[in-house]
Formats: sequence, structure tokens, C-alpha cells
Amino acid sequence: MRYGYCLHGPAQVSGLLAILLLTACANIGNSAGPAAQVQLTSALEYRAIDEELLRDPFVSMRVQLCEATGGSHCRTLRMPIDTLSALDSPGPVIAFITLHGLSGGLNLHVTCAVTAPNHEVTWSVDLPARTPDDFSPHLPFYRSTTIPSRAFERPGVYIVTVSTDHGGLTQTDLTILPEHEP
Repeated sequence: MRYGYCLHGPAQVSGLLAILLLTACANIGNSAGPAAQVQLTSALEYRAIDEELLRDPFVSMRVQLCEATGGSHCRTLRMPIDTLSALDSPGPVIAFITLHGLSGGLNLHVTCAVTAPNHEVTWSVDLPARTPDDFSPHLPFYRSTTIPSRAFERPGVYIVTVSTDHGGLTQTDLTILPEHEP
């Protein structure tokens, strides 16, 4: 199992952030250079950090710092609760983004965009981030953003694309099903 560092929401960059939003990711594999993955979910939840992750020097240092400064959720992870591939009606969706192969002290921009069935972009956001200076490239780096329901205006297959200014690119789809009359 490989693990990573997570930022949630727009530009939260406190010292405790490293611990509040650490996240686990299973079976990532090794890739050369930056790579990206996106998972669509209805919500994120806190889960206890497992012992393997706590043994990672980067993580244990962040846990100790968090606890020393009275932080909350120092020994928990923010994780997606499900994976969405279809919705009965338009609604907000969280894009949980995983970036691999990033070095420490790296400034980057992550862009998340939604393309409608008619090939028009219905929503886009730029998520600036910086990896901690002591961040290890073997750890995944996480971002998440809430995609508003207005991005999914009518039934059809929408494409959610994630890209970075350092070469990572991925996409997934979400089907909005037609509403059924009772």
C-alpha cells in the first residue's frame, strides 16, 4: 500500500494541513514522472490512520506536529466514501484527485473541468498547490474539489478531466440519468 498527502478545498495551506488531510491509496504502482487519477464521490469521511502509514517518517513527523499544536483529526485520513458513475438527478459531486511522482517544494496548478455531452465545458476550476519542501516523490499528493450541480444540467454522459501544469492528465465519466415521473 502507498500513501499520500492531501489538500481539501481552495488554498488551505496551514502547517496542520499535512496531517488533517493525509489520505491512503492502495495499489498505485510505480510510474515515471507525474501522473494523475480522479475518483468521483458523494462525500469524504475521516478514517483512522493505519499503523503502516504512521511508520512513514513524513507522516509521523506531521502527526507529531499536529498533536503538539493541539490540532484535530491528527490521526485520521480524509477518504472518499463511494465511487460515482451515474446519478439519478444532477447534484454536487466531489472530484478526489490523486497526483503521483511529485517532488518536494513543487508549485503546481491542478485544473478540473466538466465537459457536457454537447462537448461544451460547463465548469472548470484551477486548484493551485505546493508540495511540502520535505515531501517524498514516492507519496501520492491529493486534492479535492466540489463540482456544483449546475455543471450537470441535463441527462447524458459528462467527462470530468483533470490536468496539471507538470504533465499529469486523466479523465472519467459521470452519467446523469433522465428523471423518471412517478
